[in-house]
Amino acid sequence: MKEMKFRKNPFVVGKVVSGESFADRKELLSELLLDVVSGQNIIVFGPRRLGKTSLVKELLRQTKEKYDVQPIYIDLLRYDTAEQVAGQIFHQIAGTIDKAIELARAVIRGVSIRLNESNIELVLTPPSDLLTKIFDYLGTKAAEGNRIIVVLDEFQEMEAIAPNKIRTIRSIIQHHENVSYIFTGSKQSIMQFFTRSNHPFYKFGKLIHVDKPEEKEMMAFIEESFLKSGIHISSEPATQIIQLTSNLPYFTQMLAHETWNVAVLNEIGEVSKTIVENAFETISNRLRVEHETTWSNLTRNQRIACKILVQHVNPYQQQALRKYHISQSSLQQSIKSLIEKQVIWKKDGHFEFLDPFFHHWLKKRL
Repeated sequence: MKEMKFRKNPFVVGKVVSGESFADRKELLSELLLDVVSGQNIIVFGPRRLGKTSLVKELLRQTKEKYDVQPIYIDLLRYDTAEQVAGQIFHQIAGTIDKAIELARAVIRGVSIRLNESNIELVLTPPSDLLTKIFDYLGTKAAEGNRIIVVLDEFQEMEAIAPNKIRTIRSIIQHHENVSYIFTGSKQSIMQFFTRSNHPFYKFGKLIHVDKPEEKEMMAFIEESFLKSGIHISSEPATQIIQLTSNLPYFTQMLAHETWNVAVLNEIGEVSKTIVENAFETISNRLRVEHETTWSNLTRNQRIACKILVQHVNPYQQQALRKYHISQSSLQQSIKSLIEKQVIWKKDGHFEFLDPFFHHWLKKRL
């Protein structure tokens, strides 16, 4: 059997990407770079799988590379308690667990340390005071001339982690001059923090909505990535990859990844539309069980709403309402719940599925 030479697939699926694997948003990155080094606080929001985390991780990478900045990235979905968040912040500041323990003991009087696998937890009575002391310390460190950027990913989780400290945290960090805070989350979950006038974080930073990338940027990324790996792809199949995935970055990378695999495994030097179509069907078949599970978890009216959205540009046509025996108000409520579940979103005045493969699966069922 002929031994295959190892070749790295340039398209990354299901992981945060940065550097050469980061596909788009050059103008937005340049704008954000200017903002954070100027001390601006930023709220990044948008539907899942549009690349919010990859965007902020690439921003941190470029900021650290170009400027003398201390980056701190905290994914709040990973932590259940203030002790865990506090430990992670000190770990990232200090660089190692040993140094983090030493720093925590020097900064917080009466703190004790709990080791949990490769993470540390800071223990203090009462524990709710931990985060305020941590943010106080960040302000002190920044005042000494250390510029810091703190990303709090999925920021809505802070209300569960420190429910009684949100107002206090705001009162502390609003005075930090050398610290930029970046808050991320979905539109539904995070906007209540920053757009409700009675919320402590009301208008706390610049709002950045993460939308689909520019098609020309995705096209250039796809063509260049294939070419660098020794495979040619013309504009027609590259456009096809973007169109089949509705230019949603997660799924565009997924289809490009599978297309590249098909080309390499079959020793094909140029990608055709047929190869793209075959790759799309391969992924669709692979995701069938996931789509069946999604479907089974929807209510009857939500399923009806999905069927109508697949078949009609305007879902509120009387013809569609009569066909499926649903009232306009019930359909409106079901569409609203599908948006909350992030099955669909409203884009440029019409509704789109956030998973193009689920959309394809639905079309085949009808």
